[in-house]
Amino acid sequence: MAPTTLTSVLVVGATGNVGYAVCLELLKLTHRFTRLAAFNNIARPSAEKDAIISALSASGMEIVTSDTYENPNLYKDFDAVIMALGNFGNYQQPLIIDAAIEGGVRHFYPSEFGADITVGENATQRYYRDKVLARNHLEKRAKDTEGLGWSYVTIGRFTEWGIRPYFGVNNKERTADIYGNEDGRQSLISVEDASALTARSLLMPFDAADPENRHRTFRFRGESPSWKEIFAILKRVTGYEYKVTYHDVSEAWALQKEAKEKNDEKLEMNSSHRIVQGTEGTLLPEPYDNDKFSDVNVKGVEEVLRATFADEKQKAFLGL
Repeated sequence: MAPTTLTSVLVVGATGNVGYAVCLELLKLTHRFTRLAAFNNIARPSAEKDAIISALSASGMEIVTSDTYENPNLYKDFDAVIMALGNFGNYQQPLIIDAAIEGGVRHFYPSEFGADITVGENATQRYYRDKVLARNHLEKRAKDTEGLGWSYVTIGRFTEWGIRPYFGVNNKERTADIYGNEDGRQSLISVEDASALTARSLLMPFDAADPENRHRTFRFRGESPSWKEIFAILKRVTGYEYKVTYHDVSEAWALQKEAKEKNDEKLEMNSSHRIVQGTEGTLLPEPYDNDKFSDVNVKGVEEVLRATFADEKQKAFLGL
């Protein structure tokens, strides 16, 4: 059997930060694909989403519009579906998978784009619960769907997101509350670089008849600095020294317990990630796959943060 490449692609979650970035990288490679489409979910309309969909359409991307993910006809004639739904939308992945399989899709990129959930206790954390659910569902459906494949894209953390207020960094006050210690490391890569590598991975040939070939994990790595190194970079970028308070991970476990008792899902998610952060759960294990796509020059942490702080559109994202 001739090697398979995935040239007809639907991106679900195309109006989110990751989904949109993946779409932009796919559009740079339009000549290498037969069909590129973005899913426009109109169940929750907004002016911001409409503007993104209009921009993608104007750039030549096909738009698949619906108020539901459950219609198999939406997925017909696509080789692959990329799901970039975000933490509070990931629970919908199994129903997307089922509908797309019925529509003929045989390869999925589930909404990973983060830590390798097989590392340490990541798979037990609330932050990754729905990612585990999607993986388990794919493995279940592989037993009754001939030729079903998937690609897990793991990156550690996005560089731009690692210094957000949500993750304990207050860029306005130049303070930070970090779980773990100053030597704790994490793997960081920019959204743009991770998206560029993801787009190219679709075109990497594989033997669809061989489960080991069609069940893929990609590890895309940038740099893996310690918190001490990250705050030294922030000082060079901003000109300010951050006052950093390090907390024992046991505090995050206690906070997660409290969140569960209060049925506070947002707090539970946040405290769960603090546990991951404090135990180096976002440190990406080897081997890495960057070299398979040598035309992507992955930027370093300092270069990415300088660009992020210089971008007026990122001010609110950084809490400034």
